[in-house]
Amino acid sequence: MHSEAPSVRPRVVVAGILPPSVGGITSFLLEMMSSSLAEDFELIPFNTGRPHKPNVTNNTGYRALWNAGIGRMLRAIVVTLKHVLTFPWLLWKSRPSLIHLHTSPYWSFWESAVYLLEGRLAGVPCVLQFHFSFRAIYEKSSSLSRRLMLWVVRRSRVFVVICHEDLKFLDSLSRASALVVYVPNGVDVRRIQSEVAAARRKDASGEGSPEVLFLGGSETVRKGLPELLQAVPALVSRFPGLRFRLLAVPGDIVRLHVPAELRDACLREDWVSGTAKYAFFRPNSIFVLPSHGEGMPIAILEAMAAGLPIVASAVGGIPDLIRDGEEGLLLRRIDAPSIVDAVAKLRCSPRLGETLGANARRRVESHFDVVDTAERFKETYRLALGLRWSLPDERRAASTAAR
Repeated sequence: MHSEAPSVRPRVVVAGILPPSVGGITSFLLEMMSSSLAEDFELIPFNTGRPHKPNVTNNTGYRALWNAGIGRMLRAIVVTLKHVLTFPWLLWKSRPSLIHLHTSPYWSFWESAVYLLEGRLAGVPCVLQFHFSFRAIYEKSSSLSRRLMLWVVRRSRVFVVICHEDLKFLDSLSRASALVVYVPNGVDVRRIQSEVAAARRKDASGEGSPEVLFLGGSETVRKGLPELLQAVPALVSRFPGLRFRLLAVPGDIVRLHVPAELRDACLREDWVSGTAKYAFFRPNSIFVLPSHGEGMPIAILEAMAAGLPIVASAVGGIPDLIRDGEEGLLLRRIDAPSIVDAVAKLRCSPRLGETLGANARRRVESHFDVVDTAERFKETYRLALGLRWSLPDERRAASTAAR
């Protein structure tokens, strides 16, 4: 029999990548920490971020630890050891009721496993949230890694996935005995729309030239930037005024893939984070993310809130956001010809782009607002604490099936 919620707010240690780091997970954590979730639970942040990697284009995989040089690798190891050693002190000092670990693939997952075990030794239950497609990483892993991954998952009280396909996948693994809950990412739709509108009012140029918008970072190779750049010659030839607005993209990758005579069409911006990037969410833009692997990209949610038409690959949780031909266009293959076809379709039919953008805005407003996400996490926390809970039927059934 479930107990009633206590009169005081339960303390929850929220461990994940926090500022000064930037990126999707950081943006999501900031949204959650300032949402109504903090009204029902006392959220105690614990930053697991490591030193920034400047000018890195492929920060994916186990080799990513040393791809910014020996010096950065050594600093990262020292910082990680500091986190591992100070986490038990935080648990002793704060006496939390729950730990919420936000993790991603490769090294981050195994580091989070250490925090989870430290929490178990302290008698604190853990919600473990995987910010990527669990199935994609599991299937790429060795047999030993797979067993260890499931062993870690089973040690959590609740395992949160952000890709809907992971529910069925984990249910199919008889050894995955953890309680699995699907909680999609969310963004503050009203705030984004307000800031985008304000940025557009300040832009004296109006709509300006048509642009293809790409948000990069330290994983531009995984996000499909090389394939997008390979599409530049064909698209510029067909649409001479088209420009490619590349945010947080190192210059060397542009020089590598784009002929010198076409580089003027590539408007590269430095690292842009927070609200500053909304200035580039212009009405005449097409948001393109031909990624090879994803969870549920915050950048796509932001572009949807701004009403931009989306071109993206059908990987991870992207099909949960974008239905092909309704909120955007999903790529059948991640290559330059497919990108050319999709972008050309939108450029040749502005009305189609307007329709897809409007549909995307309505979908994010009704399904992926931070208010709804916060409510889902309130129920997930109550579930993990053994309190009364009322998850919607779909997620309750999926959670029960995964036990």
